[in-house]
Order: sequence, then C-alpha cells, then structure tokens
Amino acid sequence: MTKLNLTANDKPQELILAYLQENTSDVLAEKINSGTPFEKDGKQLVNKKTLDGFMKYANEEARKLAEKGANSACVEDSVVYGWAIHYFEEDSIEGTLYNADGTEYKPVVKTAPKPATTPVTAKPKETIAQTSLWDMLETKEPKEEPIDESELTEVKTVNEENNEIFDPSIDEIADKLQQAVDEKSEKTVQQDGKVIDVETGVVLSTETDEKPAAVCPFDKDQVLYLCNLLDGKIDIA
Repeated sequence: MTKLNLTANDKPQELILAYLQENTSDVLAEKINSGTPFEKDGKQLVNKKTLDGFMKYANEEARKLAEKGANSACVEDSVVYGWAIHYFEEDSIEGTLYNADGTEYKPVVKTAPKPATTPVTAKPKETIAQTSLWDMLETKEPKEEPIDESELTEVKTVNEENNEIFDPSIDEIADKLQQAVDEKSEKTVQQDGKVIDVETGVVLSTETDEKPAAVCPFDKDQVLYLCNLLDGKIDIA
C-alpha cells in the first residue's frame, strides 16, 4: 500500500487520513501524492489537494444538507468518508494550484482600466483695461487746435490800423471837440426862443419842444475810447 503524502492538523483530519490510507487505490494515491494536471487562465498547472482543502469542501456540503436557517447539521461518518474519496478523486475540484517549477500559482488580479481623461485647458482670462483718473481727465480736456498764422497776421493788421485811428494826443482831442462845437454854432441860431437853421431858415425847435438829442460827431468805438482816455482829465463846466 502506497503511503499518502498528506498532513493531518487536528483529530478530525487524522480520522480522515486513516480512512484514506486504508481505502484508496494505488491510482488515487498517485493523484494525491503527485497532483493532477489542471488548466486555468490559459496556463497548464498542477492541482494538489490537502486535508485542509477537504475540510472546507465538507463544510460546504454539510451546509447544503442543513435545514434552512440552521447553523449546523448532523452528518454520518460514512457520508463524510464518501465526500473525502470523491474530493481527492474528482479532477474538476480545485485544490491548491502550482506552477510547473513547483511554486504556488497566484492568479493575476485584473483591474478595471481607468477611463481616459481628456486634459482640460483653462481658458486665458480676459484682461479688462482699467482707466485711471488721469486718463479720464486727459480725455475730457479739449485739445488745443493749431492757430492759423494767417489769422494772427490779420488780427495784428486790424489792431495796427485801429491804433493809428484811435491813438490821438490830448491836444488833437480838444481840437476835435472845439471843431464840433463851432460847426454846431454856425449852422443854428436861437431867436425868440426858437432854434433856426442858418442855411435853410427852418425852425428846428422851440422852447416848448423837447430838446433834440445831441448828435455826437464820433461813432460808438471812438466815444468809448475817448471816455477811457479822458477819464479824470477833463472837467465839464
């Protein structure tokens, strides 16, 4: 009889190992000791089973027999021994898997691919031009327009002509006033309370008539100029 290469870790496992050692065939003993070919994840592996693996299998089978809602079930020894023969003999039941070099196979945990993220490009902030107080003042100030030199020449010429007209001496002004008085006295005479034109003999006014408005021999600009020039210099009797 071939000795089984199994290790019992507690009393229940010792009972299972003793039953297998007495009741397994040489073919089953070879499967237990050497393992069986097993394909997983596209790889050829070696499937070896242990008594720890059988105990997990037996617990699952007992749960199937337990009444709904029950935490335990009573199973006869013969049923458990039958489960042990089936567990080690059935090639489709997975135990501990090993690579061809004898190392334990660790399945690769597949991770879900991360969704591709599109980089977000931040839009440049629009720069808002800020107007300073000085800029506002500068925009409100009227721009000086260039002066036409021809206009300056024309104004200068007019001023020069006016200066020639309105720049008499004091003696010339006195003569001008005396001449006006003489001309006024020669043209009219007073007789019997009447003012008579010497040349035509027409009565210009009477004492009862309102005195005619004095006729100034000078125009408006000349009068203003004379008033400013003679202010405080001539006393009128």
